[in-house]
Amino acid sequence: MLCGPKATTLTSKGGTRPLRVINVYLFDSAEIRTDQQARGTKSGVASGIRSALWTEAEIYPRAHPALKLDAEQRRALALFDWST
Repeated sequence: MLCGPKATTLTSKGGTRPLRVINVYLFDSAEIRTDQQARGTKSGVASGIRSALWTEAEIYPRAHPALKLDAEQRRALALFDWST
């Protein structure tokens, strides 16, 4: 999923919208589907994912116990976050 800040104008014509990576998430699709079924939520476009699952899925910048990024991977991702 890619998302960004809300547009301040109706068109981006003539402007720039640089790529920026601030957070990276890795979801377990089976866990999401099980959670959606338990809540009676349909899967598909714009289906809801609980905030707890977002927190559990984050692998950057916070460390994840099951998938640890090495220093080189973290440095590479940090190149896309020009806010720091």
